[in-house]
Amino acid sequence: MDYIRKDRNIIECSQHPSKALSLYCWTCDKAICEVCSSDNHSFHEWGSISRFSVNWKNITKTNKGIQDGHLCQINENIKYIRQLKEENVQKTTEKIRRIDEQKTEMLNVIAKLIENQVQQAEDELVKNNSKLAKLETRFQTHVETLRQKTAQFEKNRNTNSQFLEDHNELKTMMSEMKAMTHEKISRYGELSLFVKGNVEVHKMEKMLGKAQNVSDMNATPISEFSVGEKTIADICPESEDIAWVHGVSEDFNTLVNIKGERKKKQKHCASFGNCTLMENGDMFFNDYMAQCIKRLSPSGLISLVKEAKPLTPLGISQMFDGCLLVTLDSEEFSLTSIKGKSLVWHMTQAGRVLKEYEFDMDGTTKLFACPYRAVQNGNSDICVVDILTSNTGRVVVLRKEGALKFRYEGNDTSKTFDPSMVCCDVSYNILVSDYSNDCVHVITADGQFVRYLLTSQNGLFKPYCLAIFNNCLWIGCRDGKIKVVRHHVTKDMNISYGLDAVAKNSIDFEMIKVINYWKAKNKEEEEDENDIDV
Repeated sequence: MDYIRKDRNIIECSQHPSKALSLYCWTCDKAICEVCSSDNHSFHEWGSISRFSVNWKNITKTNKGIQDGHLCQINENIKYIRQLKEENVQKTTEKIRRIDEQKTEMLNVIAKLIENQVQQAEDELVKNNSKLAKLETRFQTHVETLRQKTAQFEKNRNTNSQFLEDHNELKTMMSEMKAMTHEKISRYGELSLFVKGNVEVHKMEKMLGKAQNVSDMNATPISEFSVGEKTIADICPESEDIAWVHGVSEDFNTLVNIKGERKKKQKHCASFGNCTLMENGDMFFNDYMAQCIKRLSPSGLISLVKEAKPLTPLGISQMFDGCLLVTLDSEEFSLTSIKGKSLVWHMTQAGRVLKEYEFDMDGTTKLFACPYRAVQNGNSDICVVDILTSNTGRVVVLRKEGALKFRYEGNDTSKTFDPSMVCCDVSYNILVSDYSNDCVHVITADGQFVRYLLTSQNGLFKPYCLAIFNNCLWIGCRDGKIKVVRHHVTKDMNISYGLDAVAKNSIDFEMIKVINYWKAKNKEEEEDENDIDV
């Protein structure tokens, strides 16, 4: 401090040289003399400078603490803010890239549709003009025939029988020609009209996609309880408030409410694997020891649905069409060669396999190493937990027709990703339990990591299975622990477009070809029925 010296020598006031700076004005934050205190500082707060010296030591100590502690923390926060700004620039660049990518995909689809329409118009022109050319040729033939007949008619006038025959033939030909009016001829070669569709912005917005605000996504704890001591193998909610659960290798299911109160117990078998609950109360499950799919009725009756041998069914879930998704591998938990069969069935409740998902659309590239669990997202995608080793895996997402959409292999490359179960929320986000890392990942329907919904900091430990009913998320963990949370999504994320909508739409060109084929086929049949025999 300029006004106080350690040797306590008196410092004179600059305005009153004969007076010592013995006081300190807190209002002006400066040393003053007695004359100053009664002059310019009479209404200010001032006191003895010795008192200020004691306070100054405390201020100096506090200041050192600020320099050593708080300033470091503030600097760290500034550094973190700058890092976030850089990350936001990178994220925005990536977002713009994805928007451009989607724009390109949409433009390609529109260009393909336009190309199809133009090709159809050109094909129709060729076809109809060909028909008109045939009609023109027939008319020309008739003209020539009529000339010949009329000339012959004149020659045969004196032959009564030939005269009458030629006369009748001419009348028939004239009648046919007369029947071919311009109206009938125009219908014979009439082209279809192009009717412009409505360009609806909201539908285009759905196709393009939209920015989703994820800052408010969180999980609010509802309850936490234990059901036995074994790892919870599966959870089948009947509603938000009640669910069937069973532990690994247990030969019974337990019906519990959201408070953990046990309401009912149902016997089944020791090799009861993954299960799914239907609206009528039937429960379909995979018997991995018997290598088959079975049905468990509400009364407790078990019946065979389908044999899977030599494959072993590992997981089962309900689809939106009432059918079942079944994951199968050549051996139970086979993590062996890629040569073994690993696939997913789309199967009816009666056991008829409608589709097999094993290879990508090229027919040769295998989709899975060992498909463990599978669910259908609300946008119709098929989401599969694919095991690679005993503690690593990935999530494979397919479009319903079987084309690979993306693979998700975790967010942190420094850690092994160990997915055990997957489910989907009302906004088509995909929730994945990561057993080894004690967390639940949230990714978008097109494979972008959003955040960790729950981690060990929220008390989550070894999450093995997930099940969601509306926004009520049930999580089964090791040692019989069950955690129930309310999964919140922001208002602009909670958009339901129906089962035929997708978060990132694309057109199935194969389906377009099929639709166009049958449209053309039906049109040809209608034209054949309306053809005029000339």
